[in-house]
Amino acid sequence: MKTRNHLVIASVCALAAWMPVANAQLHGRQETRSGVLEFEANGYPTDQTVARVREEIDYQRAVQAYIHFIPAVGMMQWRNAHLGPLGGKPGDLIVYRTTEQKLPIITANDTTTYVISFADLSDTGGLLMYEVPPGPTGGGVIDLWQRPVSDTGMVGPDRGKGGKFLIVLEGTKVPENHGADFVITSKTSTVLIGTRILTPDPVEGQRILNAHKIHGLGQESRIRIFEAPNHDWEGHQPRGLEYWKVVHQAIQLNPIEERDMAVMQGLKNLGIEKGKPFNPTDVQKKILEEAALVGETWAMGNSFLKPDPVKHWTDDPKSQWQYILFMQSPLDQMAKTHMEIDARTAYTYEAITVTEASTQNLVDAGIQYLAAYKDDAGRWLDGARTYELIVPKDVPMLNFWSVVLYDNDTRCMIVNPQGKTEVNSRQALVKNADGSVRLVFSPKKPGGVPEANWIQTNPEKGFFAYFRWYSPTKAFFDRSWKMGNIVEVK
Repeated sequence: MKTRNHLVIASVCALAAWMPVANAQLHGRQETRSGVLEFEANGYPTDQTVARVREEIDYQRAVQAYIHFIPAVGMMQWRNAHLGPLGGKPGDLIVYRTTEQKLPIITANDTTTYVISFADLSDTGGLLMYEVPPGPTGGGVIDLWQRPVSDTGMVGPDRGKGGKFLIVLEGTKVPENHGADFVITSKTSTVLIGTRILTPDPVEGQRILNAHKIHGLGQESRIRIFEAPNHDWEGHQPRGLEYWKVVHQAIQLNPIEERDMAVMQGLKNLGIEKGKPFNPTDVQKKILEEAALVGETWAMGNSFLKPDPVKHWTDDPKSQWQYILFMQSPLDQMAKTHMEIDARTAYTYEAITVTEASTQNLVDAGIQYLAAYKDDAGRWLDGARTYELIVPKDVPMLNFWSVVLYDNDTRCMIVNPQGKTEVNSRQALVKNADGSVRLVFSPKKPGGVPEANWIQTNPEKGFFAYFRWYSPTKAFFDRSWKMGNIVEVK
């Protein structure tokens, strides 16, 4: 008993001796990564320190806000182009068919025709009807934050039989006898409506396209369907204060969700607030511009150098092929214990739009993507160098495969004198004797390389590659089919 008492007394004494150290009053000068913090003898921070820390926290919050809004700004950029230089109105379907039409779209492919519309649900009382005709189509409705609201067509609840989708802004009362086959709810007013026509018959494809309708509930569809003009516009997130102008615009047009509230507090201190104009002070402008630079630099590294646990397609640690989308829950971007900010940013900085089907490992259906940003030696892909990629025979796909090169600055298809961004298995590629295909990426075509197998790169510019499998087979998923890295040829 005495021993136990002695132990208790010793423990209390030790705790008492430790507490003054742990709770020591702040005083003097403290060196931190935020600068020197100075305290008066009574423990209060000096006025200069309070001002410095407030500005530092405003800056830190601005960086986090930049990262938080990356998916929303990407979506708003396309919406603004739709309603601006592309000449569309809400609900109009714009067709992106050619390379030139698709160049501004973040990591677009050069094979598929995109049919895209944008709408603001608040303009139609929170209710919008989207009529999908029967036939081979694949698409979906996606909200401001790039969360799928619903797939449509072959991969949607209509299963290619067509149907009426009533898109409802969350909180809007749905009237009886609405006439829809499917009622889907969006948390944001801004929505993207997109589809692809999957029939190879151009006449049938045009008939299906023309049968799409978008209109307010109880109204007639008066939308236009037209080819995208070859106008310059930027699909990637803008830089500097322009980024924050789009953030402000997104906030004005859409409801603020509970998950955004903490970020909104930081933005309020920087002149970005719902219901108020964006008119930052010179000090706020400086903070926002620096935060945009640091935030994008982090986003670039987060996308192009993904975390090791989710990085590689194969078990080979030397493989440079990385998965693009690795959120645990892409549908709501929420894991069990946290919001998937890092994984969401990794995808939405370099890509745009997610459908529910694209998040599933569908054998013999759908599309799978892998990206390479570095060569076999671990160096960033450089447009001034010459590289080769050997695509082994028997690529595991039922439809076709493709390789597209993208500009690392814009994340859009590269623009080169050759006028070519992609090679795919539907083209007349020259094969090796063993059935493999040697692809070459370089600023000038090396001697003996077939034109069909070559994509021209731009000196002084970096690039990255996407390899797409259309309708991948089992060998892709079980990794029994192997493909090496992109290798520099000297």
